[in-house]
Amino acid sequence: MSQIDIRMFGRVRVLRDGVDLALPGRRLRALLALLALSPGRAVSAETLGRGIWGDPPPQRLSGSLHTCVARLRSVVGHDLITTGSSGYTLQVPRDAVDVLRFLDALDPVAGEGSTHEEHRLRQALGLWVAEPFGEQLSDWIERHELPRLVEQRLLALERLVDLDLATGRQARWLGELRALVEQHPLRESLWLLQLRALHGSGRRAEALERYDDLRQLLSEELGTDPSAELQQMHQVLLREPLQSQEYDDASTGGGPTPRQLPMQVARFIGRVAETAALDTLLAARTTPVEPTEVLDVAPPGIAAVTGPGGVGKTSLVLNWARRNESRFPDGQLFVNLGGNGAGPPLTHAEALAELLRGLGVAGHRVPEGIADRSALLRTETTERRVLLVLDDARDSAQLRPLLPGNGATVVITSRSQLRGLTAREGVPRLMLGAMSDQEAVALLRSRFGREAETADLTELAGLCGHLPLALAVAAERAGRDHAYAVTQLNEQLRDERSRLDLLSAGEETSIRAVHDWSYKQLDEPAARMFRLLGLQRCGFVSAPGAAALAGVDEREAAGLLDRLTDSSLLSVGWPGWHQIHDLTRLYALSRLEEATAAREKVDGVERLQSWYVHSARNARDALQPARINLELRDPAPGMTPQEFETPRAAYEWLSAHHRSLSVLIADAVESGAHRLVAELAPSLCERLTLLRDNAGQIAVCRTHVRAAELDGDPRMIGLAEAQLGGALNRSGRLDEAHGAYERAHAQMVRADDLEGEIFALSRIGMNLVTSTRMAEGISLLETALDMRVRDGDGERDTATLNNLAWAHAMEGRLDVAIRYAEEAVAGYRRHGNLLGEANGLDTLAMVQAFRGAFPEASKTLVEAIDIHRSLGNVQGEVLLLTTLGTVQRDAGWHRDALETWGSALRVIDGAPGWMNFDPAPVIALLDDLGRTPIVPAQRVSGQVWPTSIR
Repeated sequence: MSQIDIRMFGRVRVLRDGVDLALPGRRLRALLALLALSPGRAVSAETLGRGIWGDPPPQRLSGSLHTCVARLRSVVGHDLITTGSSGYTLQVPRDAVDVLRFLDALDPVAGEGSTHEEHRLRQALGLWVAEPFGEQLSDWIERHELPRLVEQRLLALERLVDLDLATGRQARWLGELRALVEQHPLRESLWLLQLRALHGSGRRAEALERYDDLRQLLSEELGTDPSAELQQMHQVLLREPLQSQEYDDASTGGGPTPRQLPMQVARFIGRVAETAALDTLLAARTTPVEPTEVLDVAPPGIAAVTGPGGVGKTSLVLNWARRNESRFPDGQLFVNLGGNGAGPPLTHAEALAELLRGLGVAGHRVPEGIADRSALLRTETTERRVLLVLDDARDSAQLRPLLPGNGATVVITSRSQLRGLTAREGVPRLMLGAMSDQEAVALLRSRFGREAETADLTELAGLCGHLPLALAVAAERAGRDHAYAVTQLNEQLRDERSRLDLLSAGEETSIRAVHDWSYKQLDEPAARMFRLLGLQRCGFVSAPGAAALAGVDEREAAGLLDRLTDSSLLSVGWPGWHQIHDLTRLYALSRLEEATAAREKVDGVERLQSWYVHSARNARDALQPARINLELRDPAPGMTPQEFETPRAAYEWLSAHHRSLSVLIADAVESGAHRLVAELAPSLCERLTLLRDNAGQIAVCRTHVRAAELDGDPRMIGLAEAQLGGALNRSGRLDEAHGAYERAHAQMVRADDLEGEIFALSRIGMNLVTSTRMAEGISLLETALDMRVRDGDGERDTATLNNLAWAHAMEGRLDVAIRYAEEAVAGYRRHGNLLGEANGLDTLAMVQAFRGAFPEASKTLVEAIDIHRSLGNVQGEVLLLTTLGTVQRDAGWHRDALETWGSALRVIDGAPGWMNFDPAPVIALLDDLGRTPIVPAQRVSGQVWPTSIR
């Protein structure tokens, strides 16, 4: 029997015999978490509904929950989740769930001594490797389950600390207690333990300082004083004399242990994965290195945290340092190198002198030369367990003389990616990006409490680009009044023109100032490229796109993008792509709009629009040559459109630029650039067709029609109406589609465009067939089929052939249908139209199946599936896998059908979340198989094949 292990510390996971099973989707993970917290017991549908969707649950809870459970069963196994009258039950033992093992280990054992209790608590706490769930699975889990688990951990930690303090083991807890207090600043029991630990370690002055911090915090946040127990501890601290180690003369070299870390941010939220990554990068080596051993990794104890300004690099490092204070009994040093400040950065001499003084080296002992100071730093740190935080480094050259001996741990922060330091010294990097949506909302929630609406906080987090500095400034601005001000601030921030100015709270916390420091370090070619990137509203840019934007060749553009990335003004999105943060883009746009760059903006906009228009047309033609096209204007000077060697490359380009095309069309509508809308819309509609996003396509097509009507070109209007008709047809709105096709035909006649007439007539005919007006529809299709031949072209229209094959098959004239289908497939192949070929093969397979030729139909469908797979068209692949499974089922090949539908689900699970697949139809087919067998004769209908235009 399989071994099931459910883990919820860090993130929700399920392992079967040690193999991690993929759990796609947050709701699926929420469902598993709720079931796993009550293993072996039924959990009601109402409880699951509240836990997954919140209050109130969905109106159609039963159907939504059934689909969710079915998806989870397809991952973990159908036998693992049972259904009863009381709800759903996860059939696993309690010890299969790590969170429950943790809770069970906390239960006291009757008669156990302190040694046994300490051992039990340490074992339990060892299971807590990270905060449970790892993400905000749902508001309900966040409000109820997570706080319950956190409280149990804190109680266990407090009891363990209490046991250690009673036996004089204070030092091991100093760093951990400081971190816990910062995470839970209003939990007075933790403050009391921290004061006791500091007192027991002889650090009375620091304990008194911490008590003052607590008193001020409680006064400001709650308007109260510390508890009686804390006040009693304060009196104990006041009565005892200072111990000698707190005021040793630093000039002797044996001064106080340096504790130079600056005050941390008031609320440090999230960054669990990043903190764990720092733990890994800075883990101490546990085994000695032989002299002959060749190291293929950087020596332990040095790491760099890189990223753009305002992303929270320093806060992350300080939080990590506080948590690990006990690892550095010889001190923690902090030097701000000023790499991106208002003034000049620290020189090597200044930084080394500051570090040496922090280590207790008297002023007269600090050498003059850089090399001598660097050597002394290495000497002073070789035998010391000390932490050096080198903050805001400008580049690798500024850092090299500051790297100490083997005894010290070094953490660097920099906006530069420090590639030279990584390449030469092997220093590993942690590249810090914006916070996740859940982390950003949690940070705002910590400032506003539960009274603020989650939707408002989510919008505010998005408007701040999940950037910690922007979030802090926004929280301060909204917090000047009350939580309702979040709604008002959101309304103001939606205006991009004022967003940067609103996200400022003085020079040190100004989003604009943070970017100023980075921008001023750029040379003019890089600065010009950066300014122009402000026009790229989608936030992503490739080297070819950047080349068109700036009017340079692709190689130069790639180099400029790389330099901007090294300065953290851009980040690497995915291979071949760079991402610009939304607030950084707004800053770049503000620079572009300055008077000296006015012409620069006009030319950049013209090149960008022209590049998209011509590149999108090239992609569309490479993927599926259009039957009718709008004549395009010449490319803008200094711009080379992208060309595509393969249909897959064209498909990937359209996928990657989907959002950019949407934004450009929206901007063109706003500015009244009607022809630009007409030039771009067909390519975006092609992409939306592949996504099967009918609603999105209808919206774009209506925009296209309005722009074409305002332009007045009949051919443009005809093309727009024809595309609208296709989108309406695919949505099942057949009467509306018929009207759009009729208007398209009238405009094509007016424009004297034969291809347009054939196109529109074929669409009208197929729409009539789909509406069951068979005879009328087939007659129109036959008319359209012969129009080009009568005009002397000699070749019948391929798409019309495919539509006629479908229509005759529906009428049962299968011999006629098979001839049309085979001729259509040959025509698509002759013209190199891969998507058309896949559609033709789909129709041919339908006819073959209707004739009972199931092996041939299956083989034909596999050919079509291979085409979609070669293009990366996941939607087409899933649709035809579903169809293939149906054909296999109807042939009686049930095992093959199950495997094929399982493949469809695996493709759905592996697809990006934005594709929004609904797995319910496939799951329903899997569930029905075996319960209601359907013989092939009963399946000879159009229901297996989508009734849409080919």
